[in-house]
Amino acid sequence: MSTDGLLWMGITEDKYLWVSTVRNLTVWSLNYITQFWAMTRNKVNQLYLMHDKEKSTRVVALGEDGSVRLFGRQSRKNLSTVLPPPNLSPMDDLKDVAYCRKYNVVFILFNPKDMWVYSSRTDPACRAAVWDLHEIQEKFLDNRPISPMGTEAGDVNGSPRRSKKDGGSLIAQRATEHGIGNEGLSNCMSICVIDSPVCMYNEEGLVCPLNMCYLLLGLEDGRILFLDPLMKGKKYMEFRASKDPILSMKYDAVNNTLMTRTHQTELAVIHMWSLPTLEMLHEIYCYKDMTLFTRMSSTMVTGYNSGMLEHNALGIATDHGPLRATVTNTTEEYLDDKFRHINQEHKEPIIALDYSAARQILCSASSDGAIRIWSDLDGSLLTEIMLNETISAVCFLNNRADLLIGFNNHLFLIDQSKVCLQLQDAEDSDQWDEVDSDVYEDPSVKYEGVIPNPDPVDLDNYLVPFDIDFSSEFMDGRTATPSKQKEHTEDEDLTSESEFSNAPTDIYMSPHDSPRRLSLVDLTLSPDVTKYDLRKHHGHVELIKQMTGDMFHMGLLSPYDQARVQYKKPKAVFSDNEINSDQSESGI
Repeated sequence: MSTDGLLWMGITEDKYLWVSTVRNLTVWSLNYITQFWAMTRNKVNQLYLMHDKEKSTRVVALGEDGSVRLFGRQSRKNLSTVLPPPNLSPMDDLKDVAYCRKYNVVFILFNPKDMWVYSSRTDPACRAAVWDLHEIQEKFLDNRPISPMGTEAGDVNGSPRRSKKDGGSLIAQRATEHGIGNEGLSNCMSICVIDSPVCMYNEEGLVCPLNMCYLLLGLEDGRILFLDPLMKGKKYMEFRASKDPILSMKYDAVNNTLMTRTHQTELAVIHMWSLPTLEMLHEIYCYKDMTLFTRMSSTMVTGYNSGMLEHNALGIATDHGPLRATVTNTTEEYLDDKFRHINQEHKEPIIALDYSAARQILCSASSDGAIRIWSDLDGSLLTEIMLNETISAVCFLNNRADLLIGFNNHLFLIDQSKVCLQLQDAEDSDQWDEVDSDVYEDPSVKYEGVIPNPDPVDLDNYLVPFDIDFSSEFMDGRTATPSKQKEHTEDEDLTSESEFSNAPTDIYMSPHDSPRRLSLVDLTLSPDVTKYDLRKHHGHVELIKQMTGDMFHMGLLSPYDQARVQYKKPKAVFSDNEINSDQSESGI
């Protein structure tokens, strides 16, 4: 900058750095990209938002170690954490994870047979139940009624039942109450949660259950089971989506559709189903090395291991019904270049894809640290951000198009002004009114002075840290947590200090009015200060005021912390007898 040395330097409120030398005064723009958002201490493999019509939106972060962290979108606080499963090998990954915001439940699919259910109303999350998916399916098969055609839920050849409402004509419906063929036990390949009503066919015709939230199980035989998220084994319907295994499912709340991914012999297939009717809207064929997919208004964008981005036009699909095996086409007919546009800007595997419907922009990220923003109008490249290889996940945080990224084993934010300069700044109207629901937390972590649980950590209290009755009222939030109940029952003066103070904000994300670094202030004494000086200054009040004033000017204390420390009562008072005895022992 200068060979003559620097005289002064500082930072302005407009994020500019000014530097003064003996010859000139220069102003520099601080062109930083990322801002710290939250701490994870672990690589984040996937990021996405979970919405609910009556509750606040939460950020779901899936860690490399198998943990699941839930953050408040506005408070940035880690509200609940599903600890890494103890029986998960470091070389294995979780098969699938689903989060139900309505009932505050996290579902973890460990293998095709077992699924664990966690309650996210505590921190850390408690395991509430273990579901054996084969056992659940056996109950369905045992209780399957006899259809009017004389067979169980349809003909053994896979042809569907007759509908009274349709005058007895033979129809081929995918969504039925008890299936359309001679189904048996099948492994679970994927799970998903949807917040939408669905329709199905039974002997009376087209019906719609009263439930609005469903847990979906994608099976190996191509079926999707619609279950109740809280009641174990309660099935509403079966949906024959394909003859191939359902490898993944995604609920698109913006377009109110369900997307499923399957693999055929040579190609991967993405189906889009309308809700609540579950009719096939679009059918997209792509290569099997596809890593991610997302909808971008009128196109489906897929990312590949080679770094290729593929834009597929969404045409009207022809649904051949559950008898899809009788229809054959060649690979060349499926992959028609007239409906596909290939982009080769990324050179490494695609690790993240997300679309902002409010701003009509697409975000893509690759494993080499490249983040690119694309326009939905003409497909042009708007912004390119280059980070390092530690980037692992990306998603849009709000309607402003702020970007949340998993970076350097933590979560960082890229402001909308850095994401796309062409976009005008706008307020995110759906974010600032959010209030996070209460979550029961360990008192020894939340408060200072609370004695932690003396019991050693074993497998039982690792999976279930708190003794709580996991009823349906507690899971969906109708019953308050124990800490919330205690706050309502205690009638105390709000102006008086409680028995325990909140933990420092450097350790725990406590409220803004909690004491901050008070222990640091109490211990920050110069070497020449003795207890005689404290006694001489009449209970150390004047000395503490002077010390905190210096620390305030140095930037170590906020004005609020300075006021709290200045009027804090002394921890110890030395009598004249104690001082005289100490002086006689030291020879003074």
